[in-house]
Amino acid sequence: MKMRLMNTLSVVLACGTLASMASAVDTVRATFNSVAPNTSCEFSADFGGTWKGTLAGGMNWTRDGVMPGSYAGLQGDFRTFCIEVTQNVAFNTSYLYDVVNTENAPTVDPTFSLPMGAFKAGQLSELLGGSIRA
Repeated sequence: MKMRLMNTLSVVLACGTLASMASAVDTVRATFNSVAPNTSCEFSADFGGTWKGTLAGGMNWTRDGVMPGSYAGLQGDFRTFCIEVTQNVAFNTSYLYDVVNTENAPTVDPTFSLPMGAFKAGQLSELLGGSIRA
């Protein structure tokens, strides 16, 4: 199945951790393993002018055991969902992320109205709610 997403809906595709009760100074270092379950899709960041293909779905990570960062949550293997369409990650690569409340993200690309705020964060939580297990 192939989906096409445009601007506001594509915000779910980019990379960022959905954290609900985190301090802005906390960090997480983890290795990106896979996107599963997933679906192929395309997104546009310029209202349909250009399209880029990607995988959308649960992003599976393993927390770094040597330099894991300061955040106490997300131990071992964990899953995130993308919220920043202009940021890319590579398989089997380690990344260090700041952990922020979802309403304060994303913060990488000035192309979009940032941050998303409480209303959009609530919609994102509702959308992904069936995919997240406590």
